[in-house]
Order: sequence, then C-alpha cells, then structure tokens
Amino acid sequence: MKTILTIVYGIICIAFISISHFLWIDKTTALQAEEKNSTQKNAEVSNVKQNPIDSLLPLTKNWPEAGAENFKKAVENNEKFTIVIAGSDALGGETGWAMTTKAKLLEAYGEEHISVEVREYDTNSEQFTSQNKHLELADLKADLLLFEPFILKNNGEVELVNTLANLTTTIEAVKASNPECVIIVQPANPIYKAKIYPTQVAQLKAYADEFKLTFLDHWGIWPDPNTEAIKEYITPEHSFPNEQGHEVWSQFVNAYFINQE
Repeated sequence: MKTILTIVYGIICIAFISISHFLWIDKTTALQAEEKNSTQKNAEVSNVKQNPIDSLLPLTKNWPEAGAENFKKAVENNEKFTIVIAGSDALGGETGWAMTTKAKLLEAYGEEHISVEVREYDTNSEQFTSQNKHLELADLKADLLLFEPFILKNNGEVELVNTLANLTTTIEAVKASNPECVIIVQPANPIYKAKIYPTQVAQLKAYADEFKLTFLDHWGIWPDPNTEAIKEYITPEHSFPNEQGHEVWSQFVNAYFINQE
C-alpha cells in the first residue's frame, strides 16, 4: 500500500511540476509578445514624432503651391531641395540680404533637407545673357529660383522691352534644365524720387502675372521712396541698399520663406 501511495504521490508531483512549467512558459511567451508589441508601437510613435515634414511643411505656407509640394516630395524621398537666389549686386555680397536669407533658410529647414545657392552678377541683363550667365544659372538645376532680373541695374542702360526679353531667355533656360523649377521674381530696392523706375517695376509685375510667376513685392516694407526717409536705407552713390536696407529686405524675404504663424 505504501508503495502504491508513493507512486501516486510521485505521479502527482511530476504532473504538478509539468503543469507549472508549461504555465510558466506560456506566461513568459505572452509577456515577450506583449513587450515586442509595445516596442514596435513605441518605435512607430517615435517615427511619427521624428517625421521632419510635420514640422517643416508649415514653414512653406507662403510658398507657391507647386514649390511647397515639390519640397514635401523631396523630404519624403530623402532628397535635398535646391533654392537659388540670383540677381544683380543689389543682393549685397557676403554681408547682404541674400546671404543673410541663405543662413536663415539653412537654420530653419536644415542642411540635410535643403541647399541654398546665392549667385550675384555685376552686370546688366544684356551682359548677363550675352555672356551666357543664364546658362550657368540654369546648370544649378534649382527647384526654386528667386530672381531679381537686373531691373535697377538696367535703368538707363537697357530698355524695358529688352529687360523682359532677357528675363524670358533666362526663364526658358532654367525650365529646360529643370521643368519643375518654381520661379519667383522680385524687383531690386526702391530709390529716391524715381520717375521711370517705378513704372518699370509695375510692368515687371504685369509680366509675372501674365506668365503666372510669383511676384515678390517687398517695396511695401520700405519707407516711401518719394520721401527723405528712403535715403536712410540706400547708398547715395549707387542707390543700392545700405546695411539698414539689406536688413529690411532680408526680413521681408525671410518672413515669406519661413512662415512663423
């Protein structure tokens, strides 16, 4: 009888140990699966939080729609979006508004997402095209081009009809190099009590409207050019912006390209 009871107790112990072992394995497997799912969910949440387009796209609110869409695609494809700022020496060289804007753009969007090129030419538009500088500009394959088409530099040297013809030549070259390029045109700075120049700028805007180009009209942020106040923003020798003028111009362009609303 003792032998039988011992055997029964042994069987019960073995069964208990086996059941406990299987229950432990089952519980451990369930915990591992739960931890794995939790890790995956955390990773997904992290990826969503780290998606750069969520924070960058609102900055492009003021851009032309095509430019903002192309920028979005570039970021999603891990490609750099190229912005080119080009024009006459009204851009101001190393200390001018264009270089300031370049620094602000890189800071806002990140060098991993955009590249910014500044091209300044000490020419009028006739020289620019005859020397094939427009082809050099096209070779940059800009995704977005902000162009000041020498309208002030041309003043007194190149007739408006030729200014616009040279602008067309430049646009055609840029579009041939990159058909998706979005082109924004802008005038140079206002000058004191000009008579013909404001009319030329108005015709440049009409040209932009006709060919569905964005016209960046920064003149509203400057003092009235028919008052003495404008002289505090331009150099007396060349009528180009001085330090204060470059600051005003840069503020306007930065606010356009880096929306903060």
